[in-house]
Amino acid sequence: MKEWNPVFTREQIAQAKRNGVSYLTLYARVMYYGWDIDKAINTPTQRRFGNKPKLPEEIVQQAAKRGITRMDIWNRLNSGWTLEEAITKPVNEENEEGGRCHDKKRNPHQNSRPS
Repeated sequence: MKEWNPVFTREQIAQAKRNGVSYLTLYARVMYYGWDIDKAINTPTQRRFGNKPKLPEEIVQQAAKRGITRMDIWNRLNSGWTLEEAITKPVNEENEEGGRCHDKKRNPHQNSRPS
């Protein structure tokens, strides 16, 4: 880790704030992660759970007609699907792409360990 005492100017702190970067994030990026000041100021923070934009209700309703939940849509979008795929592709077809598995042979409430 760099041995450096970061003293940010008021202008740098104000610029970071305009970019959505708090002082604590700015400080951590420079002190703990070794970022240079310009990168720390100008790189926006990542969105956290709960800060995602809302899906339009008509899209959610359109997907619900196909048995696709709001969480299914978000999971699909986060997996790189297009919005069109996420709201139109039936849930049962996801199996090969790592989505839900609807295995009717196995009871989901049954203990998977042998007795």
